[in-house]
Amino acid sequence: MALYGHIRLLSVLLGTFLSFCLPLYECKKLDGYKFPVYSTEVCPRNQTEWNERSSAINCTKDNGYLCFPNEKFTQLLEFCHRARFIWIQEGYCLYLRTDDSTIYSYSCSSFQSGSECHTSSFPSYDLFKYPSCTSIGNGCFLAEPSCKGIDTTTQPPETTKTIQMEIASMNANKTLENNEFANNDEMIMIPILSGVLISISFCIACIIYRRGIQFRKRHDDEQQHTERALLSQLIQTDEYDNTALVVQVNEEEKKKKETLAVQVNKEEEKGDEEKKNEEKESHLISIKINQQDKTGSIAKGIQLRKSDDEEQHTETTSELLPLIQTDKRDNAVLIEQGIQLRKSDDKEQYTETTSELLPLIQTDKRDNAVLIEQGISAT
Repeated sequence: MALYGHIRLLSVLLGTFLSFCLPLYECKKLDGYKFPVYSTEVCPRNQTEWNERSSAINCTKDNGYLCFPNEKFTQLLEFCHRARFIWIQEGYCLYLRTDDSTIYSYSCSSFQSGSECHTSSFPSYDLFKYPSCTSIGNGCFLAEPSCKGIDTTTQPPETTKTIQMEIASMNANKTLENNEFANNDEMIMIPILSGVLISISFCIACIIYRRGIQFRKRHDDEQQHTERALLSQLIQTDEYDNTALVVQVNEEEKKKKETLAVQVNKEEEKGDEEKKNEEKESHLISIKINQQDKTGSIAKGIQLRKSDDEEQHTETTSELLPLIQTDKRDNAVLIEQGIQLRKSDDKEQYTETTSELLPLIQTDKRDNAVLIEQGISAT
């Protein structure tokens, strides 16, 4: 009987140990995702559990806590999303795929009564209010009519039998033997209990150590993830700065080229002006030389013309003098004839003769005037 009691005591201790150890393995990091994802037995069922699980996996205000099943609906996953929260649309539950680490929707319109699908959209931090989207089993949502649910086994209640023993009269030797047997059982159970307690302590120490390693690894992963995010931001900032520097350098080179082009144009214009000035000076010099040549030739021409005019004047004068003298004689003869006719008694003949002679006299006068002018111009 004592041995049976010790065995029951060990069973109780082992059950207590297992109940203490199982929650330690409730959260386990999974591979194959682009960000840290952990498995869990159940998603939070109230706000307190939601906050505790969020703090346990180091979620922040900017990286909200989420809890969804995987794409096969065989496991619940918890992780920190890159956004503060997401909106879950009316009539859909969500799940996380492994291959691309993306959240997808699943229609919950066929859920049974009592676990109805939500009829309005809600933020992800209120997911614990809708447990039908996180209750899974056998690769499906438990609220679906086609889902059989999780098989549960019930153990029959423990029955006790009363054993009635008739105790006959025993002699002193049999009583001593029973007492010795009990003492031997106790002596045997002490080292067994000590070994069990030592084993339990060792297992607890191992579990705590592994838990510390997992926590450290999770912390390192989170730190690496944060460092990568910071590095990506720094890289983007550096790329932006490099782009700005390249643009600034290009603008400075462009300005230098424009300045050099302006200077070259100015030098070319200056050279063209100098060439034009030289050409103008040479042209002016040639004009002066031509003017000097023309002035000399004009002076020579004037001198030659003066000498020619003097010769021509003498020739013209020698030619005109006989004509002038002849005209004077003719005029004198005509005047005399007119006087004679005037003196005649025949007035009619006088008037006729006068009318005939007057044009001749006027013509002679004009001819004489022309000859005089030609002589004057020749002189």
